[in-house]
Amino acid sequence: MTESSQDLRKIIESAVEAVKPERLIKDALKDFCLPHGRLIMLSIGKAAYSMGKAALEVLGDKIDTGIIITKHGFVPHPIENVGSIGKIKVLTAGHPLTDEESIKATNVSLDMVSDLKGDDKVLLLLSGGASALFEEPLIELDEYNEIVDRLLKSGASIDELNTVRKRLSSVKGGRLAEIISPAKVDEYILSDVLYNRLDIIASGPVTIDTSKYEDAVAVLERYEISLNENVKEVLKRPLPIEITNVSTRILACVYDMCIAAKHTAESLGYSAICVKYDVRGEAVNVGKKLALKSREVVPDMVIGNDEYKGIVYIYGGETTVKVNGTGIGGRNLETALSAAIDIKGEDNVLIASIASDGDDGTSGVAGAIVDGETIEKISLNSALEALKNNDSYAALKEACAIVDLGVTGTNVNDLMIVLRRTKA
Repeated sequence: MTESSQDLRKIIESAVEAVKPERLIKDALKDFCLPHGRLIMLSIGKAAYSMGKAALEVLGDKIDTGIIITKHGFVPHPIENVGSIGKIKVLTAGHPLTDEESIKATNVSLDMVSDLKGDDKVLLLLSGGASALFEEPLIELDEYNEIVDRLLKSGASIDELNTVRKRLSSVKGGRLAEIISPAKVDEYILSDVLYNRLDIIASGPVTIDTSKYEDAVAVLERYEISLNENVKEVLKRPLPIEITNVSTRILACVYDMCIAAKHTAESLGYSAICVKYDVRGEAVNVGKKLALKSREVVPDMVIGNDEYKGIVYIYGGETTVKVNGTGIGGRNLETALSAAIDIKGEDNVLIASIASDGDDGTSGVAGAIVDGETIEKISLNSALEALKNNDSYAALKEACAIVDLGVTGTNVNDLMIVLRRTKA
């Protein structure tokens, strides 16, 4: 591994480490206002285990009961899919598609919060993935999943997807806040949504919806998804128009991850610039843009300064993928593979695209780091075929470009980095 590769790996790992929830939760709960009545904890999402465990370490026996719901495989050493940490149930469920375990876990949660009083409180810890993990659809599960799956494979954004999902759910779009009322909700969020839109994060279970029925219909029409009359009627059901029992705090988001990457890059001797925090679009196209950035003229202050090894451009965001093939991959792997094609033969350029949760698409890895030799290891034709078949994982694994961070315990969108070395 070259020095540049080692540096880029350090930048990635430090950036992800900076948005892990253990420290953030502990700091946030130092001055937590305890209720006069009962305290119930709901921790839901891909980072739910680490968030819930940290909250339990701070509040301990002050939590009367609670539940952690996270993705299958995201709990250390799960036992028959059900476990506990003291009084806290630990359940795993389906993602990106809701499964029967999601519904069972949701029903357990609702049992905990359905009969609370005004002097009770719910500590709600949310992270990315909660939309699938916490669900009780208002239509049949198979029909619900067919709609969600088609939106996912069509390249719909998270905003579009959750605009539809919240109207097909009995717990989203503020409906959970209604169920919990008159008890109060203190909500703490690791945001995986650009601009931290509370009604989109986890489909806004305790947040007033800012979209309309017509917006959901427009999304479905955009992706040519037809609906039967029953689903249309469900979409029309009103969502709460006033919520007064919820307070919310964002613990971290993609901005924090990018800033941490910048600080580490500078500590390693690079000039570092955070270019964008809201990258969107198709992964293949974003990869091309990253490659184009790598060919920009490096500022004189970097080239002429012996203190700098080179320049690092940092991006945060979340791309989309239109799934036409049957391969294994994800949006970060497709971004990286597309970039690799366009930097073929380039010297001293590295490009990375990484999922902060360590679980990109169907691959089970975080993403990849590519350079000018990546395509030479697999051939241009193989790379193009891999993109066509959404099989970026196999191609990048063959090129030894995969980055596997394991389950990171956090989830704040994706990190994309262009590193250009100028000093030998």
